[in-house]
Amino acid sequence: MNFKFLKKWMVNPVALLTGFTLFFAPGLVKGASDIELIWQAKLESPIHLPPVITAETVIATSSKGVVKGFNRKSGQLNWETEKGIRYWDRSLVVHDDKFFVGLSGGLFQAHSIVDGKLLWQLDLGVDVQSKPLVKHNTLYIPTTYVGPELSNDPHGKAILFAVDLNSGKMKWSKKTGNYAPKSPPINDGTLFLAGSYYDPSIDIDEGGPMKISAHNINDGSLLWDFKGVDGYIKAIYADKDAVVYVGYQDFINALNSQNGQQLWRVDTGNWTPSLLGSDGVIYYGSATTKGFAISSQNGIKLWQFNIDGGSFNYLLGKPVLSEGKLLFLTQRGDIYALDSVSGKRSWVKSTQVNARAGLSVEGSTIAMGGIDGTLQLYQIRKDNAYRVSMIDRRL
Repeated sequence: MNFKFLKKWMVNPVALLTGFTLFFAPGLVKGASDIELIWQAKLESPIHLPPVITAETVIATSSKGVVKGFNRKSGQLNWETEKGIRYWDRSLVVHDDKFFVGLSGGLFQAHSIVDGKLLWQLDLGVDVQSKPLVKHNTLYIPTTYVGPELSNDPHGKAILFAVDLNSGKMKWSKKTGNYAPKSPPINDGTLFLAGSYYDPSIDIDEGGPMKISAHNINDGSLLWDFKGVDGYIKAIYADKDAVVYVGYQDFINALNSQNGQQLWRVDTGNWTPSLLGSDGVIYYGSATTKGFAISSQNGIKLWQFNIDGGSFNYLLGKPVLSEGKLLFLTQRGDIYALDSVSGKRSWVKSTQVNARAGLSVEGSTIAMGGIDGTLQLYQIRKDNAYRVSMIDRRL
């Protein structure tokens, strides 16, 4: 069965609620022996981004709401950003004691995670709707001319900004040939930018013009670029040998990280929302209800896992890699933990959450959000706890 029709409603869910409610609900996970629900809260609208868990605070935002900080232990609301301001939820990124977020109209802000107070603000002049990358005390901020609630100008040439994360001082900026760049990865002094560009001469039913470009992180200067027709880029990963990405066409592609030459291309079989790369392995799931691990060197399959529950139970968002475990949330609200080497199931628990984004993990704590605005926090029981590797918190 082909699930391509799911693409539109998966990126544009319609489920708007108002108000904030907190519930304490330990042990509500049916048959919970590995994890238990600690608390849940209700945000104003659908949650499109996995909440971020810090030492003392859980930070979450919804599609129409503000940014909120909850006490990690109790679930009490500690602070929220100013109401009436349009924050772009998918631009939220947290680093150390600060969080950063884009606002409608091209503003970009830094806030304290302790009390939510504004630390600095920068007028970029272009909207930020993708998550910036934090590296070497620098924010690498991709902007966009096309996105939800924007006037949409496919002729626009979006700008990549490099900004000091402590002061908000601009280090450099680089105009790209793309109208909607994706959050970039960095490897060994090179930043890889992926996005779509406008070319009316390219007429294709599935996909569209896209470009991957390599840039020096010190000044943004171009090293190489690659053009293809995979359409909107959903995720990109880079290591010393390969740049791996997945686009609207739902093929996993790999380029040589040194020169941009294509190395291999693998058909995922159906809708693939994202991917995770680590130590030469690419993890992803498709709407074939399967999860995969493949080699970033040649695309060869290392293992395959069949998700329970029938046709519509597929992996949501980007999986999370821990020491020996791969965790992910499915469309039916099931949390899976697999052995990352063999792909064998360690445990699975049903949460009943109706989500359109993946989960986040910190230590033995798991957080996720639903399309009804419900934020849930789970605790992995001590006999099953394991320390999470902070390889990649981003969606």
